[in-house]
Amino acid sequence: TAKSHPFLARGRRLVALQRWDAAEADLKQAAALVPNDYRPLTALADCYLKQGQIAQSADTYQAALALANRAPGNQQFGRSLEMAIASSSALLDELQSRQPQAAIWWRLRAMGAAQRQRWDEAAHCLATNDSHWSHAVQLAIVRAIQQDPAGARSAYERLNQLLQVDKSKPA
Repeated sequence: TAKSHPFLARGRRLVALQRWDAAEADLKQAAALVPNDYRPLTALADCYLKQGQIAQSADTYQAALALANRAPGNQQFGRSLEMAIASSSALLDELQSRQPQAAIWWRLRAMGAAQRQRWDEAAHCLATNDSHWSHAVQLAIVRAIQQDPAGARSAYERLNQLLQVDKSKPA
């Protein structure tokens, strides 16, 4: 990472200055120097996103997310990367168009809606793909925020169903 640091730092500064071509070149160089580090890819994806290059941004964010989630101890960085993705509706639209049923995009869309305190939208996203226990937990929380006890109870019942299925699977 020491070799890539100057390119990464300068690339980020160039993004802030909207010098896209130079920023892209430096960030690509940083990524080439450390191919197993998600940070240059994240900065490059951000560069593409700020230019409105949604498809390229989506490709690069997916690669960065895969790297962040693969490396031991990087789960927290993966979460911050997910938050960055959740903040862009256009990016989420692109990613979800590629994998319409992927649970992660529904969860991230719900996170973005919750950040904007759009609780009905967050609840809809979580309820649309509730096949994972974490979605049921998040939906119960959203329903509690909405002061909807029946909805929270229903989400907790779904959570119990999902946990029972997990217990029945062989380890």
